[in-house]
Amino acid sequence: MPWKDRDSRATEPLIELLKDQDITIQEEAITALGRIQDKKAVQPLIQTLNNQHIGIRWKAAEALGKIGDPKATEALIQTLHDPDKTIQEEAITALEEFKIKEQSNHLSKILTIYILELDAEQPKHLENWRSKGNRSTYSITTRSR
Repeated sequence: MPWKDRDSRATEPLIELLKDQDITIQEEAITALGRIQDKKAVQPLIQTLNNQHIGIRWKAAEALGKIGDPKATEALIQTLHDPDKTIQEEAITALEEFKIKEQSNHLSKILTIYILELDAEQPKHLENWRSKGNRSTYSITTRSR
């Protein structure tokens, strides 16, 4: 049974766990919120995108992609400026999920422009992203060169 179809009564207690001092507990709470896909978790997850810990930010971007609420779009676009490339990659993956769900050409253009503007690490960055199964924007990027 998919988590999405389960009772979402766990959402509020999981949101409270985002404030726990233990990073592992926070990460597990974020993962569970992504599996449940309750839109009540979107705003608290957006707030965790600014956490000092890379693992928290990465899992938050992943969970927001799974939830797929367009309210997270702007926050994920801002996350494309995160200093850590893995966070940027996860934000791109999450935004790609939105694009698939909404068939948004506008979002596709934003992602393509961003990827074209990546620094000298672009080939490695894109190869890592592509190895995760994300091919559409990579193909657009390489064709437009």
